[in-house]
This record gives sequence, structure tokens and C-alpha cells, in this order.
Amino acid sequence: MAFVKIENGVVVQKQPYNQEGFIEAPDSVICGMSKDGDEYSPAPVLPHVPDSVDMASARIALIRAGLLDAVEAAVQAAGPEAVAQWEYRGVIRREAALVQQLKVVLNLTEQQLDELFTTAASL
Repeated sequence: MAFVKIENGVVVQKQPYNQEGFIEAPDSVICGMSKDGDEYSPAPVLPHVPDSVDMASARIALIRAGLLDAVEAAVQAAGPEAVAQWEYRGVIRREAALVQQLKVVLNLTEQQLDELFTTAASL
């Protein structure tokens, strides 16, 4: 048997002895697990979001999301330097100024941008 400390429904600390603020738990419980009633479950595995993707994959991910036309219009509106980056770079970085600018113009959330990069990397 082990003793764990729970914060916001998540195991944040585990130890072999009881102490104020700790509760009894099975030995199999590890930090990061969530607790709901008497049940413990593994923490969700978050997908790795790549730092960069190749432009062909980025475009395919945008096509699948129905965003390619809007992105290309926003790139054109951003001016010749943005167009040059969009048309001639072989790789696009998640934190690139152009990507961040497009995120704002298209009103994309961080999660939506992550999903686009994750999709592109899987192609």
C-alpha cells in the first residue's frame, strides 16, 4: 500500500508512509494519474507537436482542414516577404513569425495550430 497526495483530481506525490494531506492508494498508482471517486486512471498521453513540418505536408494538412485558400489569401495580403517565405521555404516552423501572424489573422487557437502541425507531421 502507498499514500498519495491529490491536487485537482491528479496524483501529485506518492510515498510509502502516511502524512497529513495524503490518502491510501494501491501500490500501482503513480504520479500523474487522475482520481475519480475510488478509481485511478492513467494521465492522457498528449501527442507530440512538431517544431516544424515540410511545406508540402503543411499544405495538405491545410487542404484537409479546409483552410488552404484562406491561408494563401492571408499570405498574399501580408506582402511580398510573406509570399516569398510561403512559396520558397522547404520547411515551416511552428514558432515562425509568419505562422504566428496567420494564426491571428485566421483566428486559430493554439490547439488548432497544434493539430495542423501534428496532422502535417503524420503525412
